[in-house]
Amino acid sequence: MRRSLQSICGLLFLALLAPVAVQAGEDALPAPLVSFSAEYSLSHGYLELARVKVTLDIAVDGGYRYSALTSPVGLTAMIRNDVISEISSGRLGADAVIPNNYVYRHQNSGKPRLVELEFDWEQGR
Repeated sequence: MRRSLQSICGLLFLALLAPVAVQAGEDALPAPLVSFSAEYSLSHGYLELARVKVTLDIAVDGGYRYSALTSPVGLTAMIRNDVISEISSGRLGADAVIPNNYVYRHQNSGKPRLVELEFDWEQGR
């Protein structure tokens, strides 16, 4: 289940931040990203296992903040109390999302995990 939640969060992140091309004659222009918030349910049959809240905030100055919070619900929460959070912030370029940092935190599990990434685009790292 842990790997499934990580995969779902990662795929949501990529899908939400990938540039979308809109066909305008022969020129393809990237569609602008807009702020949104959504909640998703992860279930197996009729059993709801977890919920994911995904938020993307776009600032007027071209900055963005993406966050996802995954937590177990119902019977799953009685067995596992893992909480997975992801946060990324950066800016929107003309045709790309340019992250400044990314934090992945898996708490309350047998193997807590923290990944923090800082991007230095001027130095190429």
